[in-house]
Amino acid sequence: MKIAVRPVSLAGLAKLSSYSFPGNIRELRNVLEERALILGRSAALEPDDLFLPSSSMEGQAPGDLISSMLQRIPNQVNLRELLAQLERTLIARSLELAHGVQAEAARWVSPGAIWAAS
Repeated sequence: MKIAVRPVSLAGLAKLSSYSFPGNIRELRNVLEERALILGRSAALEPDDLFLPSSSMEGQAPGDLISSMLQRIPNQVNLRELLAQLERTLIARSLELAHGVQAEAARWVSPGAIWAAS
């Protein structure tokens, strides 16, 4: 993705270590490569750069969830690239939740679908 690799700070490592990563190595890769490196603002990846799902996000209204995510986006960003990355991330997450069953994952990313992890 033509993004410079940056180290993870000790505090960032502590945050990563405390999370169970239910989505396995793909979820870790998503957190690091597809979110932290794109949205992170510091020379080393800090805890605030590492977006990890939490129970506090469950049940949030879509508008509130989007607002909290928008606060993490840098002032200058390629919107097309950001939207393409979001789409890829949602599709990958849908496939993980559907245990690789493409037909089920497709239903989850359809307009009006409601995600519910099983």
